[in-house]
Amino acid sequence: MRGRARRPARRHGAPRRGRAGPGGRRSPDRAGRTGAATALIAGNAATSIEVLRHLGAEAGRLAIVGFDDFLLADILRPALTVIAQDDAAIGRTAIELLLARGADPTHPVRTVTLPVTLVPRGSGELPPA
Repeated sequence: MRGRARRPARRHGAPRRGRAGPGGRRSPDRAGRTGAATALIAGNAATSIEVLRHLGAEAGRLAIVGFDDFLLADILRPALTVIAQDDAAIGRTAIELLLARGADPTHPVRTVTLPVTLVPRGSGELPPA
C-alpha cells in the first residue's frame, strides 16, 4: 500500500525524499532537520495515516493538518488537527444533483461548495522546532 500511495504523487512532480524538487529545492528527508519542512497538510484521511505511519515518533515535531477526519485521529499524541467534511451532506447533494439532471437533461451543470469545519486538536498548532 505504501508504494502505491506514494507513486501517484511522484508522477505529478513531487520529488522523492532528499531529491531536488521544483526550483532546485531539496525535499526534507527527515522532519526537524535544518531547512526541513515545519508543516504538512494531508489531502485525505488515507494520506494522513500514511504520513503518520512514515514519520513515526518524529510526527510530533512537525505541524500536521489532515483533510477529512478519521477514527482515532483524536487519540494520537498530539491529536491530529483536521478539516472535517460532512460525508452525509456530500452524498445527499450528489444524489439531489443527479436526480435533477436525470429529470431534466438540459439542467445546467452546477458547482456546489459545502462547508467544512476546522477541528483543532493540537497537531496543527505546533510551532516550528
